[in-house]
Amino acid sequence: MGSMIEINDTLRISKTQGFPAALDIKKHLTEPIPFDLVRGKVFSFKSKPKIRIYQQPPVRTFLVEDYGGGVLAVLGALLCPERQPQL
Repeated sequence: MGSMIEINDTLRISKTQGFPAALDIKKHLTEPIPFDLVRGKVFSFKSKPKIRIYQQPPVRTFLVEDYGGGVLAVLGALLCPERQPQL
């Protein structure tokens, strides 16, 4: 047998898993979020079920907010310049 290995290019997370509160899609649809609001910020995520393998940084990743019940909001692509060590 073997194990399934999934290499991900999409970060699908909910607010409870660390989706940035500053990136509110409802607000963004009425007034675009300025890039300066997130420039240089470091965001982290947690509590993702199952192990995922991501490509080594720097890498382009799609950021998707999961509202639950199959409702998703694709915010766009982001660049992960480096991986922060887990503490």
